[in-house]
Amino acid sequence: MDSLKMLLLKESQQHHLSLQDASLETWHDLLSRVVQKKISTNRIAKDTYATQLFYFSMEFLPGRFLRNNLDHLGWLDQAKSFLSTYEIDLHDVLNTENDPALGNGGLGRLASCFLDSMANKKLRGHGMGLLYEYGLFKQEFLSGRQIELPDRWKQSSSYEWEQKPDAEYTVSFWGKVHQHNNGDRLVFEYTDQEQVQAKLYSIPITGYSQEQVNQLYLWKACPTEIDPSLTAEQQLLKRKKATEITEFLYPDDSTSEGMILRLKQQYFLVSAGAQHLFTLAHRHGGIRTFFNHYLVHINDTHPSMIIPELMRLFMDVEGLGWDEAWAIVTTSVHYTNHTLLAEAMEKWPIVLFQPLLPRIYEIIVEINERFCRSVWHHHSEKRDKISDMAIVSYGHVHMVHLAVIGSNKVNGVSTLHSHLLQTETLVNFAQMNPKKFTSVTNGITHRFWLHRVNPALSDLINEAIGDTWLQDPFELIKLADFQTSTPFLEELSKIKKRNKQTLIDTTLTFSETKVDPGSLFDVHCKRLHGYKRQLLNALHIWHLYTELRENPDRLPFPRTFLFAAKAAPGYAFAKKVIHYIHTIASVINKDATIQGKLKVIFIENYRISLAEQLIPAAEVSEQISLAGKEASGTGNMKLMMNGALTIGTRDGATIEMAEHAGEDNMFLFGANAADTKKPYFSKSYYDKDIRIKNVLQPLVNGTFSDNAIYSDLYYSLIQNNDEYRLLQDFSSYAQAHKQIELLYTDQLLWQKKSLANIAASGYFSSDRAIEDYQARVWTSI
Repeated sequence: MDSLKMLLLKESQQHHLSLQDASLETWHDLLSRVVQKKISTNRIAKDTYATQLFYFSMEFLPGRFLRNNLDHLGWLDQAKSFLSTYEIDLHDVLNTENDPALGNGGLGRLASCFLDSMANKKLRGHGMGLLYEYGLFKQEFLSGRQIELPDRWKQSSSYEWEQKPDAEYTVSFWGKVHQHNNGDRLVFEYTDQEQVQAKLYSIPITGYSQEQVNQLYLWKACPTEIDPSLTAEQQLLKRKKATEITEFLYPDDSTSEGMILRLKQQYFLVSAGAQHLFTLAHRHGGIRTFFNHYLVHINDTHPSMIIPELMRLFMDVEGLGWDEAWAIVTTSVHYTNHTLLAEAMEKWPIVLFQPLLPRIYEIIVEINERFCRSVWHHHSEKRDKISDMAIVSYGHVHMVHLAVIGSNKVNGVSTLHSHLLQTETLVNFAQMNPKKFTSVTNGITHRFWLHRVNPALSDLINEAIGDTWLQDPFELIKLADFQTSTPFLEELSKIKKRNKQTLIDTTLTFSETKVDPGSLFDVHCKRLHGYKRQLLNALHIWHLYTELRENPDRLPFPRTFLFAAKAAPGYAFAKKVIHYIHTIASVINKDATIQGKLKVIFIENYRISLAEQLIPAAEVSEQISLAGKEASGTGNMKLMMNGALTIGTRDGATIEMAEHAGEDNMFLFGANAADTKKPYFSKSYYDKDIRIKNVLQPLVNGTFSDNAIYSDLYYSLIQNNDEYRLLQDFSSYAQAHKQIELLYTDQLLWQKKSLANIAASGYFSSDRAIEDYQARVWTSI
């Protein structure tokens, strides 16, 4: 078998490349081509009739591929060695690759972790998403305000990892539906439609086992063949209408035009994907055995139109009757709910939905009517709840209800979240069919979020317990035996300090603020949203600052607070919080009287490659959402497995993290989910706690500007009764931070608790999550 060196030399000769003069980009292209060829020869011949899973998601965030694939092929050390002979650092080569901007946050990264684990578990599981031309946006800050710039992540029209299989399908919008009898079946015909071509691309997903190669399938929208009789302006408009579908991730839906584009995106994904599965099924066994060979998983509500689209194909194209088609669909489709927030429970106005997708709307109406009749006849105790459970009601199409009614299994993503789904959000459905509901706590891949991003820690673990944890993360529990080993704990501390220095040298070097690598790194990195309560963190920082102003010895060591987050472009409150954090940072970081004891930095344009630097350097993990609002969280798990200690509420998967690592190895605070159901009056907390008054008054008294630019933040907390109960948890949060300060003065004890978190993190592996899905949801795989 040829070594990587020989393969690289052959490839360079074939393309007439001079390695002596090659740029970093040329080296990246060369390595990528060799890896691609090797991956293609690693495919295992599989039983054509074996069940395959297709994971439909509007987001995937795989991160950079080259490093991952080199590692999975066992070529990482060979690549480092060979490039070093040309005085090239592999790390510099890897950094030339762009992050594929195919998602925004935890939803997309979770989907990618699941693909990694499915390949590692030798499960035939593929992703099904969209090939966006631009990501959500590239974030920059101007005078502390978020500016959104286009994120054209692809440096050229193609991407080095994408492959183009021979598959294209037509997706149709608008038009009219005509039906007539043809013997004993109804035939549907469509006129006046706007048609778009869906072209399929794929990216290979390798398992750490090196044996299984799955695919991330991505659809790109293109115009159908242009009619030469159209004017140049008409041709341009047709091309624009087609390509805009996959141009941007999550177009602004604050207008009817934006809502229509979002709907087009969602239907485009499921229609192209369903047609592809329909074609595959015809090649392998036929439609009537579809559920024996194909499973469909809906990642949140966005792809829930796969249910009526499959019904359309099975009935209108294949000619099956309703009952037979419905039985196949409801056996094959499964749904994961990711949120309890009402704003995220998708619903679409009928006046937009019906004309855009007339046949899909007809099928949804039929599903709705049959469901409502069933409730009326078989669940008389729920008759008064029918309108609240209906898919089509109150002038909207409710996608969560469609997903629940049309799926075989429905799961939440943490124990608390699943409980709240079944007892509150979807209680009527759960009471009617409790066996449909289950729970699978999220997990992430240790191979990426520990082994890849924190190689020094990975090496230390390998030396201590071997490398079997890479295939079985539960093996990390063996690290608990080293909690009394002073040399091991000291080495753990040294690794964290080096990671902090690396973050300073690679990322924070662009900041005007000088950061002390010996300071405590407190990290809050996640989507900027009211319920995630970045504002609570910021208000507490201002409280710390006022204490330091009065007593410079208040902190026994320096503290550095690091934020990284994007706010949705139309989310004014979140963008104002970003500006406020920048404002307090500019005041605090320049104040010489506090002797550098407190620094605040907001790192711009949070993305996977930035998280790879930030998470290994974190010592405190901020997981401070209002209890009952965070479905699970995955950032909490990434930080945990890299040794950060969590300060958090009893919310999402943080509860289970505390159960596995021990509450004494975390800093839990605040109200629990049951407490947040009780009456709340924010003004009473303001009136009785002088600390709260002292941090809120500067929002309106001219401390930061003459025109009280943060008055809207103040009024949201006082006059609007503080929707996310920051003031209720402020005192408990401040006390938890004092516990952090006390513990950090005993570095050996801190590292012992850090190690306890790493050792307990094995449960939060996506490998375990995938095994749970196989046992509880995808039982036919």
